[in-house]
Amino acid sequence: MPLRYPNARLFLHDLLFRERLSGAQALAAGACCFELVPAQAVSEILLAPVNDDCRCLDTAAEIVEKHLALRHSAPNALIVDHKVVFAEIEKQARSNPDNSGRDTSKSDAAAGAALAGRGTTSASNALAGACHNHAPALFDIMLQQLMRYS
Repeated sequence: MPLRYPNARLFLHDLLFRERLSGAQALAAGACCFELVPAQAVSEILLAPVNDDCRCLDTAAEIVEKHLALRHSAPNALIVDHKVVFAEIEKQARSNPDNSGRDTSKSDAAAGAALAGRGTTSASNALAGACHNHAPALFDIMLQQLMRYS
């Protein structure tokens, strides 16, 4: 799937490198700025439990869940299961060849181990860096999927 929101990706790059936010923080801030979730939901999203070393995917899942919950409360809203939407986002994110330099054909563990072998202090720190790099493309994919149901 081609990426379609270059300004959104640039906005996230700005948050990552100018504001020095983590990938997860940039995704949550971007979701608030693009009015996917209200400002008060950002802290809840960032406090959600982490399932793996890639906080970006967990954060995206929380954003999708909160966004769709808000949409479902509107009258005549299309009811969509957030797990189905996120599964499609995750599938596209892992198969996207242009994930800001991240080779998604490798498993996250293999990518972390490969980076750890190049002088990084730990595999989880290396993986966190790889996760950080694909946040803009993940945000683009998430926007595309959520716009399908708006």
